[in-house]
Amino acid sequence: ALIPFLTTLFDIWLGEDAPAINYATIWHFIVYGVIFTWTSIQSTFASGFGKLKVQLITYVLAVLIKVVGICLFAPLVENWTFVVLMTIVGLLPFSILQPIATNRQIQDMINV
Repeated sequence: ALIPFLTTLFDIWLGEDAPAINYATIWHFIVYGVIFTWTSIQSTFASGFGKLKVQLITYVLAVLIKVVGICLFAPLVENWTFVVLMTIVGLLPFSILQPIATNRQIQDMINV
């Protein structure tokens, strides 16, 4: 909600020394915040059910995606926010697969 007013807020807060605002960076962090919150919620359910297999596999995959992606593409991009972007990409498999596993677990509990 504050994104349109960031330039004005930074100018008031920091005066003439206010840095330029990169909206792509802001969106990277917004998406990262949403993904991080979502994965935290899903991890809580998985831990509560004692079903950590999906989490283990997708987090190992996330590490591989992130490390390989950064090693291969970061020199081409030359922007530090690429690390945040690769973190988002790495967490996507967990963000998609864990809710499916959680829903199946809940359905199994209901049908028993």
